[in-house]
Amino acid sequence: ATAAAARCAAVAASAAMGGHVGGQYLLFARVNTLRCSVDEAARRLLADGWEETEPLTGGPSCAAAAALARRCRSRAFARDELFSDVLAFPPGAPLRRHPLMRDGGLISQDRASCAVAHAAALPRGWDVVDGCAAPGKKSTHLAAKLAEAEAEAG
Repeated sequence: ATAAAARCAAVAASAAMGGHVGGQYLLFARVNTLRCSVDEAARRLLADGWEETEPLTGGPSCAAAAALARRCRSRAFARDELFSDVLAFPPGAPLRRHPLMRDGGLISQDRASCAVAHAAALPRGWDVVDGCAAPGKKSTHLAAKLAEAEAEAG
């Protein structure tokens, strides 16, 4: 097995847990890095009175995820250490009304869907055609990851 296949298996196993913790489901949002950085998104949330909690260090069943899930409907978020462009929110968090959601800086996307672009680890310069894209969240995530690869290659 290649390193990419091993990474894909680890990502899929973690993502398969989805975010179900103690009968509650965490909400996940991907930072659209074509619009803003993860740090900028976190700063904007903090400026609007949200609280950043301990990061999710493993899958969504880690202690930090359980603590976040217990904060139902609160204005809290955590970074996801496995997927660097994903933020987790407690069930019922008032996220949909936040300006980051309205301006496309955050995209509501489940963790398993976010795993696709990370597992693909496409080399820079590739063209990608997604013949099944609707509404295209995974495709835009792949585009953002390719843009990051281009920027890093400088």
